[in-house]
Amino acid sequence: MSILKIHARQIFDSHGNPTVEVDFGASTGIYEALELRDNDKTCYLGKGVCRAVHHINKIIASALVGKKVTVVEQEKIDKLMLDMDGTENKSKFGANAILGVSLAVCKAGAAEKGVPLYRHNADLAGNKEINLPVPAFNVINGGSHVGNYRYITSDQLADLYKDPFDQDDWAAWSKFTGSVDIQVVGDDLTVTNPKRIAKAVDDKACNCLLLKVNQIGSVTESMQAGSV
Repeated sequence: MSILKIHARQIFDSHGNPTVEVDFGASTGIYEALELRDNDKTCYLGKGVCRAVHHINKIIASALVGKKVTVVEQEKIDKLMLDMDGTENKSKFGANAILGVSLAVCKAGAAEKGVPLYRHNADLAGNKEINLPVPAFNVINGGSHVGNYRYITSDQLADLYKDPFDQDDWAAWSKFTGSVDIQVVGDDLTVTNPKRIAKAVDDKACNCLLLKVNQIGSVTESMQAGSV
């Protein structure tokens, strides 16, 4: 089934902040892809996403509608958008614009095949077997989510397992991970970016990956990140 229509709008996420929602006609670390905001302090404290919505409705939609691609061609559609954006961190259209369309394509692809979304995602990732996810609870946290965060050196005793060090302190990550027998989760360190994940693997900087599609900005790149 070809793409017939794409329409985006500004809605509110679970935190009460504006975000992008995309309907399909077929049915923060510093290295994250750029989430494009309006920066108009008179509207939603500058967090509006009307520019990202505009990019979808006026540029991305017109480029994809009528193309000889079907909604099950996730990688091809994602590549078209990435090529149109042409930046390393998706700063032209905004990762929230590209990801909104990418996720809508994914949902439409599952509907086209008549399968649940998890089955379609497994097919895209090349996984024949499906396992029930195991819940993980974030007990001790580093990074900007900590209100009283202070930098921790690799020589200090730390009982952290998510982002215990600065995202550029690779030596500290490697030293810490090699000295403990717990899960050390890369979040701001790896930002679901295949290149940074590959470096983390080579440097043995962490032993667990937190994968978030909003960090990289497309379904295809998220799949690639999970297979490094």
